[in-house]
Amino acid sequence: MTKPSCLKICVFFKIVLISILSFMLSTPFVMAGALPVVPGLKGFGTNTRAAYGAANDPIICIVTTLSHTNASLSNSTRNGVSVKTGSFRACIDYTPPANTGKVILFETSGTINAKSPSYIYKLDDPYTTVAGQTAPSPGITLRNISLTVRTNDILVQHIRVRVGDSVTGLEPDYRDSLGITAGSEITIQNVVIDHCSFSWGIDEIMQIYNNSASGSIRDVTISNCIVAEGLRHSLHSDVSSAGHSKGIIISSIKSAAAPSNIAILNTIIAHCTDRTPKIASGTNVVIANNILYNNEWFNVFWSPHNQTSNINITGNAGIGGPSSAKYPPKAILTVWEAYNGGEGSKVYLADNRVGEYSDGKLVWNGIQSGHSDWSLVDNRKDSNLALFKQTTPPVTIPEATYIDSADLLATLTKSVGARSADRDSVDTRIISDVENGTGKIINSPSEVGGWPNLVVNNRTLVIPSNPHADDDSDGYTNLEEWLHGFAAQVEGKSGESPLSPSGLTIKIK
Repeated sequence: MTKPSCLKICVFFKIVLISILSFMLSTPFVMAGALPVVPGLKGFGTNTRAAYGAANDPIICIVTTLSHTNASLSNSTRNGVSVKTGSFRACIDYTPPANTGKVILFETSGTINAKSPSYIYKLDDPYTTVAGQTAPSPGITLRNISLTVRTNDILVQHIRVRVGDSVTGLEPDYRDSLGITAGSEITIQNVVIDHCSFSWGIDEIMQIYNNSASGSIRDVTISNCIVAEGLRHSLHSDVSSAGHSKGIIISSIKSAAAPSNIAILNTIIAHCTDRTPKIASGTNVVIANNILYNNEWFNVFWSPHNQTSNINITGNAGIGGPSSAKYPPKAILTVWEAYNGGEGSKVYLADNRVGEYSDGKLVWNGIQSGHSDWSLVDNRKDSNLALFKQTTPPVTIPEATYIDSADLLATLTKSVGARSADRDSVDTRIISDVENGTGKIINSPSEVGGWPNLVVNNRTLVIPSNPHADDDSDGYTNLEEWLHGFAAQVEGKSGESPLSPSGLTIKIK
């Protein structure tokens, strides 16, 4: 038998190697985890592929009506691509075939109003992308609707959720604008909420909460959002003089595992009495580059009820306003009766600052000078700071870089919220309050003009003809790059108007 030559063997293995590489480059899910689902975003769970995390190409669903109806989706095409069309509620409730995700796009702008009673939209199908950036100007707002995440691998971008104070519907004591909530046997993982606006919650505006000993929450990032105006004396059963205007809580019931790997980044939290944010039960939490404005009681509030925590608080600015008591302008972190006196927990602070407006001018009362400077910590209930004070971060976000706290105000006021280049009157007012030291904690949306009357604009999207391929072999599919273009547009990064008569075909690198 003639033995194969070395040359033939080398050629054979070369062909095999080329075949393997070609397969990898042409198969989107093989690249899962290689790129952040939002270009440039570093956080926990940000390497999810969301709709592309499942084995099969996702179903494309398009919102074509502002109706709250749950009528079945219709089959249609866009640019020769098969899609399903209908209401946002129907798109959320639609369950794709096994091992298949879905992408929800918008061809209409305006307000989706559940009217009365208020309602909850549950994102409980894994591998879902909600791309609010595809709506024409002035974008999409949910009214009398709470949005809840109850599954894994979710990306939500560029929508506004303003649940409000409808007298009927969802139980007021549990009525949030956004809930990331694990119940019995529910695993929530790899969730990214980016460039959204949330306001007018009655319980909290936002909760990250494990409600079951058999549930779990991990790898969640909230980034570039506006969280503002929790309703104080509204429909909540809390009738104390302080009321119940709450921002964000990270917590669990005592028998459940604490949420883990939670990041709140580049976000403005404004006009709330408390929970701005509150870490009641959370391991591996990063609070970085946030502006905390006009919150009454505290800024970051750590009050662990039964578990130890690893916390990194970096590059934040706490700014007192007209509704603030004496603590927010003085302390970036309040510790309230740390579990076990603080033993076993690890807390790190770097480059934080606190201040307040005086005669219309922002005055910084304290700027953290270094890792060992804990002068901006308000210690309550005799916790022993020495037990948990750290000079190196106990939890980090790999490859993350942070904005200097001195630059936060100029940076975040231009970049946060659902459509920073195309803000509605509510977000415009909130940003103006932060910049000028104005505004207050409110009891009802009616005190600040209520919901804006958003113009209804419609356009037919021109979806890429081969949406699930990766024509330039950069790891993102053609559809993802197309969505990145829309995101750049509403964030003011592309130089394009947010309102276009037809779909975009640009790619943003």
